[in-house]
Amino acid sequence: MKNSLWLFILLLLAFLFKTGNEEDVFICARSFIDSTWIQNDWYLEQNISYRYLFNLIAGSSYILFGYFFSLVGLKFLYLLAWAFVFEAIRKRININFVLYSMIIPWTVLNTSIVAGEWIFGGVDTKGLSYLCCFLVFLFIDKHTNLQHFYLVSLPAFIS
Repeated sequence: MKNSLWLFILLLLAFLFKTGNEEDVFICARSFIDSTWIQNDWYLEQNISYRYLFNLIAGSSYILFGYFFSLVGLKFLYLLAWAFVFEAIRKRININFVLYSMIIPWTVLNTSIVAGEWIFGGVDTKGLSYLCCFLVFLFIDKHTNLQHFYLVSLPAFIS
């Protein structure tokens, strides 16, 4: 738990000024929840089916707390979840925490090798899908009989 919190602080510092597609996806999420917000906009009225779950979460948060607080709150939860995932990976591969804590920020900030794509970016559909995939692989091991395999379907609904 303590190591997860340190990883969370490292991730928070790494992503303090880094954004992804939040400007796009949060506006679409709000429009998804409140169709009277900006009417007759061809882009906002697109029915992007793979964003339904994300739109429900982010759009509802946007309406309840406003853009800034919903973005900060969801990013906080997103990075906290990644910190727990990274700590679980560290325990599974049995690597020293100090070494691992030096590797993680570099890895997270440099996930793109080709075409500017990223895994650990802003709060949007792609980042949440990767998070779900990592969670699936952490829950599945030789002793579970695939009881958590239903999580595999979550990325299909999020991304």
